[in-house]
Amino acid sequence: MESFLGEKTKLIFDRHQDSLDEISIIIPSKRASVYIRNEFLKCFDKPFFSPEILTINEWIDQHTEKEIISQTEQLFILFQAHLKIEQSNADDFNQFLKWGKTILTDFDEIDRYLIEPRLIFRDLRNIKEIENWSFDSEEPLSKSQQKFLGLWDQLPIYYEEFNALLEEENMTYQGKAYADFLENLPHNTQLKKHYYFLGFNALSTTEKRIMHWLYREKKADIFFDHDSFYLDNPEHEAGYFYHKLCKEWLWKVEAPAYFDNLPKHIQSIETSSQVSQAKIAGSVLNDLVEDGADMSKTAVVLADETLLIPLLRSLPDSIEKANITMGYPIRFSHLQSLVDLVFEIQFHFVKFRSDKIYHKSLLKIVNHPFLRPFLNQDSSVHDFEQTIIEHNRIFIEVRDIVKTFPSLQKMISMFTEWKNPSREGFACFNAIIEQLYGLFRQDEKSHQLDLEILFHFSKAYKKIERITDKYPYDYDLKSFKRLFYQFWQSESLSFLGNPIDGLQLMGILESRNLDFENLLILGLNEGNLPKTNFPNSLIPRDLKLNHQLPVEEDRQAIFAHHFYRLLLRSKRLFFTYNSNTDALNSGEKSRYLIQLEKEIDFEKVHQFENFTFMADDRAANISNSRYHLEESAALKMDSRLAGGFSPSALNKLISCPLDFYYRYILDLKEMQEVEEKVESSTFGTNIHDVLEDILKENFLEKDLPLSILPLKTAKRTAEKLLREKYLQDFSASDIKYGQNKLKFDVSVRFIQDFLDKQMEEIKYNPDPIYLVNLEETLRAEYEWEIQGQKRKIVLEGKVDRIDRINNHYRIIDYKSGKCDSSKVALGAKILDDDRMHDFMHHKDKGYARQLLMYGLMFRQTYPDIKHFTVGIISMVNISSWIQNVHKTKSQAPFIDDELLDKFEEELQLKIEEIYSKDFLFEHNPKSLYCDYCQR
Repeated sequence: MESFLGEKTKLIFDRHQDSLDEISIIIPSKRASVYIRNEFLKCFDKPFFSPEILTINEWIDQHTEKEIISQTEQLFILFQAHLKIEQSNADDFNQFLKWGKTILTDFDEIDRYLIEPRLIFRDLRNIKEIENWSFDSEEPLSKSQQKFLGLWDQLPIYYEEFNALLEEENMTYQGKAYADFLENLPHNTQLKKHYYFLGFNALSTTEKRIMHWLYREKKADIFFDHDSFYLDNPEHEAGYFYHKLCKEWLWKVEAPAYFDNLPKHIQSIETSSQVSQAKIAGSVLNDLVEDGADMSKTAVVLADETLLIPLLRSLPDSIEKANITMGYPIRFSHLQSLVDLVFEIQFHFVKFRSDKIYHKSLLKIVNHPFLRPFLNQDSSVHDFEQTIIEHNRIFIEVRDIVKTFPSLQKMISMFTEWKNPSREGFACFNAIIEQLYGLFRQDEKSHQLDLEILFHFSKAYKKIERITDKYPYDYDLKSFKRLFYQFWQSESLSFLGNPIDGLQLMGILESRNLDFENLLILGLNEGNLPKTNFPNSLIPRDLKLNHQLPVEEDRQAIFAHHFYRLLLRSKRLFFTYNSNTDALNSGEKSRYLIQLEKEIDFEKVHQFENFTFMADDRAANISNSRYHLEESAALKMDSRLAGGFSPSALNKLISCPLDFYYRYILDLKEMQEVEEKVESSTFGTNIHDVLEDILKENFLEKDLPLSILPLKTAKRTAEKLLREKYLQDFSASDIKYGQNKLKFDVSVRFIQDFLDKQMEEIKYNPDPIYLVNLEETLRAEYEWEIQGQKRKIVLEGKVDRIDRINNHYRIIDYKSGKCDSSKVALGAKILDDDRMHDFMHHKDKGYARQLLMYGLMFRQTYPDIKHFTVGIISMVNISSWIQNVHKTKSQAPFIDDELLDKFEEELQLKIEEIYSKDFLFEHNPKSLYCDYCQR
């Protein structure tokens, strides 16, 4: 079946083959011009003058003497009008930006649709007045309400003043240019002899009147690309604009039936991820090539433009030629993240009120793909990261950054606060672009795409730099960022290629007027097609309907026509959509796809199939992992046991064997990060260290019994001592606010409460208390026969404190968390059969197991000492003081050999168990804090 452009080109050729230079062909999309010229080539066998082929915007621009300026420059001129109108009541530029762009959009639309400004603004003012009026209130409007209503009163004045300022500068905007062109159309002496309008759909009032005037004057022909498949249904949104136009122009045109005359094989494919759609496209394209499909008649249309790069990486080797029609927006490149980081640093200066650089932003900068090779010339980025982590540096001085990376000296404005955002901001980006350009030129072949991105970026922001020089208003950082992004984010890279040869990759708008036999549409989700990001407007929906301005349904009808028109002459169609629901994706397939399945006539030999693509990711669920102690792992386990098996390792083995396997056998380490907030480990460690320093300096080193006076002095200096500990890892400002401040204050209180309780014990205890040691490492060595092999087992742990009262020795462990007597109670029947086994595996007896392991280690380290207890001092419930492991509250808490022997026996059985062939290291679903099981 012949394409729409092929059919119409032949018609034009038959009419004007000797006078093509006297006609113009007006089209909605620039891409179609290449296909039209190619169709003319098929008609001629000799050189010829091609007719003028223009988009409608290009055509209007060609006949507009005034300069058509961008919306950004319009903003500055509208602000001039705002200052002139409001005078002393005017908003500053930063406040104006919040509503100025919306007004410009409405002005443009009002002119395109030839609405009388004073009429619509009068209606708008009346609506807003009604909204602010209440039957229940006799009070007059407040000043803020009056000012709000004043804006609607002033809108006609804004319109007139804005256009007057443009007139002074010989400037205009697109909507006004359309209206002026229509007004001057009868007197225009530069018109071509004849015009052909091809493939238009939704037309503004000015466009309709321009076309209709030329049509009535027999100076134009208008050809729409439509089909009875949707036109026969008056309610179908794809034919909405054509039905409306036929009523206005009194047209009666018989609709062709391209869709149903060409049998279609349609496949709808559901996927669970974005990237999967690109992989599917690659597979489908490879199958098409193997089937002998003509790739020049094949297109991949991206309803979601973010799929372009994954698609390019998924194209099969069988695709010899591919042409990208849609362009590649530079906002999808690495440059976007670099610009974001520069502004992130600037906003952090304001947020943190500091001239230092926040470590997370800095680490992202030094690891950025554009800057990493640049910085590696100076120093190791990895070493720099480790230094920041080891010294826990949340904020870094700029001089330290430049000292490590001298290359950054030329981009120093990135790390200094912009007092004047526009002047210093542009200077910063000029410096960055200059340095990156020099770097990429050193290896131009590898950085061709990067160099193109830098060129388009600099070209775009230079435009706004010139505009801000022309209109030097007082910009804050937010408004400067908004303006800055407005220009460069719309820039795209144009790829060179042959748009009529080989596979075509394009967006939905680039597909207008084009036809393909084989069609793949990717990203066919609701929100992508139809688009849901409609421009803001001050004009409410009902008022727009009254004045026949476009509303959301009109915009959706536009996309409906794009979609259905694209299908008309296709034979094989493949649609993919992402069913995964996340923050950016609803997981809903497009309504057009659902609608198509309901509308299609299967009696016309059409086929419609639904498929679901499932990725086989067996490694995704780590919690189902299970491991036996194979030979290599057994050797690592032997090494771990011989090198020192701690109480925390035992408790990890009991709570979750899989987490134990990862941590203690595979020796996986936690990822190191800068500690911004005081972690629980730091919180407890600092309390321990301060208490150790107080007791060590005042009593242990002097070999003196504990006494009250030094402890009273220590209580007064506790805050100072603790602050010194915190300042080793944090800056003074880090512990001055928020959660860190609260944790610091709690730490001080814990230490002071501990000292109070210690003084109380000294006061009421008749016997002196001597410190034996602080932070002592205890060990117990065994040689057990396990699975027929003798293995060395070393128990090792560091106990916070050992002291003595007469011949009673106390092993004491400090806990910053909560511990009560139930967690260290063993029960009167602990020595009965199976009771020790139950205790060993009890989820709430971790503290008691730890204390009994200390007992085993102390007994072997100090074999002559027979009277000792092991207990915990919990800082949370300090009033309980030492909570000793005990059988019953009525019995003395001394640890005897019978209890330790029973515990040692059970410990040996537990270690034997993990060497058995039946034991599995698997996740315990009742365990809550598994670092490596993702729990």
